[in-house]
This record gives sequence, C-alpha cells and structure tokens, in this order.
Amino acid sequence: MTARPLGDTSKIVTLLTPQRGVIRAVAKGARRPKGRLASGTVAYRVIEALIYQKEGRELGHLSEAHVLWSAPRIGGNWRLFLIAGTLSETVLAVTEEGGYNLLRTSVELLDGGIEPRLVMLFFFKGLLKAQGLWPDFTGCVVCDGDLSGGAMLDTPDGRVLCSRHRRVGYLPINAGGVRLINEVERRSVLKGRHADGALESALKACLCLAKYHFDLRLRSDKLLAGAEHLLERAEGGKG
Repeated sequence: MTARPLGDTSKIVTLLTPQRGVIRAVAKGARRPKGRLASGTVAYRVIEALIYQKEGRELGHLSEAHVLWSAPRIGGNWRLFLIAGTLSETVLAVTEEGGYNLLRTSVELLDGGIEPRLVMLFFFKGLLKAQGLWPDFTGCVVCDGDLSGGAMLDTPDGRVLCSRHRRVGYLPINAGGVRLINEVERRSVLKGRHADGALESALKACLCLAKYHFDLRLRSDKLLAGAEHLLERAEGGKG
C-alpha cells in the first residue's frame, strides 16, 4: 500500500490486492496522528481493509484498515523507503494484476535486512519473467557455450552471448554477475555476501532490460538518485 496527502487531514491510498489488482480510495482523517485510519494507511504495510465504492467511481472510500504486517526498517530509512517506492511504482506502471506476491515478497526481503541491490535484482528478474521478457542466462544463444567466464547482453533482442561473440553496444556482465542472476531466487544467495562488482554487474543488466522493455520513468528512482548525490556531496564537504 502507498499513500499521498489529500487536503489537510486525509489521504488517497493505493492498494495492490491479491485478487482485485489495484484499488484506490480516500481515507478521511488518516493524516491526523490519532485518527482511526492513521496506522493502517502508512506506506508499505499489509492491511485488511473495508472499502466502499460506488459503481462508476474511480475512488472508493476506505472505512476500516487493520494492520497485518508493517515494515519498520523501511519506514525509518529514507534510502530503503525510496527503493520500496521504485518497486511499487514499477509494478503499478507495468501490471496492475499479478504483481502482488512479487512486490510483497520483495518489500519483506528489503525490510528484513537483505542487501537492497539483491532485492532489486530479485524483483526485476521476477517481473521480467512474469511478462515473458527474461532471456536465458544459462548458455550462449549463438554457440550454446557456458557463461562461466562472463556474458554479453544484447538488450534490444533479449539475447545473451558468451564473450567470444562480443559486439559494440552489447552490455558486458562479469562471471559473478551471471551467477547472481541465475541464483538470486535461492534464500542462501539472498542472505549471502557478494562482491560489489558482481552485484553491480547483475543489477545493471536487469535494470537495462526493465527500462528497455517497460520504458520506465520513475519518480522515486529519480528521488533516490538525487538524495544519494546530495549525501555524497555532504560527506565530501565533511572531508
């Protein structure tokens, strides 16, 4: 669930549901600290909700919201909050149906302390697979050779090749990145420690595929980049 202000005291909440896709509703009085709906309309919480919606109306009316699961780590960390926002925006931009389980699992992993880049890799791979847009990273599409030495990604055609078939414009992925891409769904991999180079290489490949196929223009992604730039400048000034 995500939310945005409406007037001085209310919110418009966007809920992604398991069976009915996306539902948007007005939560009156939810911005009051002691309001009846205040705790149930905090972003990235799993809630049980009662919504009244008149036929033909885009917005319903949120009458009750009971918290089933919250994300305290995300709520207290601006970087995790904006990453969760990127994942949520992506699901809403790509598919309003069928993304509930993937988004919920990804947010739970993020709040559970899993390395954010691994969570993003897990999420974007899952989303691309669900849309039938995930290429095969287990062998070279040209010679069927293994990719133990790294790979090259032809993003527009969705092809993965070994380094022998390098072409200008192909995105290189190092050996560690290829292994992460193929194994990121495993819990032992998600909880493990990985070299920065492998993480960056794998995530860059996933993001290139996602941005190409989904034509993403994400507000939270820009906010995250801008916030991290300001933080780097502040830390540089201290030195």
